[in-house]
Amino acid sequence: DAIHGKHAVFSRLAPPGCGRLQQRNGGALGAIEYNILEVQALADGRLVFGFPGSGLLVWEPGEPKGRRVTQSDGLPGEQIGRMSQDRMHDPPLLLVPTDRGLAVFRSIP
Repeated sequence: DAIHGKHAVFSRLAPPGCGRLQQRNGGALGAIEYNILEVQALADGRLVFGFPGSGLLVWEPGEPKGRRVTQSDGLPGEQIGRMSQDRMHDPPLLLVPTDRGLAVFRSIP
């Protein structure tokens, strides 16, 4: 529901070219929240989702679940703001503002 700031993720159910897609939300990917606030695509094809109160989730399309990234992984806080990437670096830096400060990731676990 784009009006309320929520995103959905569409993933393939079958090999490329068949056209069948499955809608998934944050909870279906292994997150503890359903409301995805932010999405960033990494150079390696993984997606990073930001949530309003539970940090990040890194998901590789095709995998059933993603990996949560929280304060124990280096996030200063778990309320995610508007993420961005600094592509002047190789690999690009992922900038993640949180309620307790800014995290800058050179690589995502």
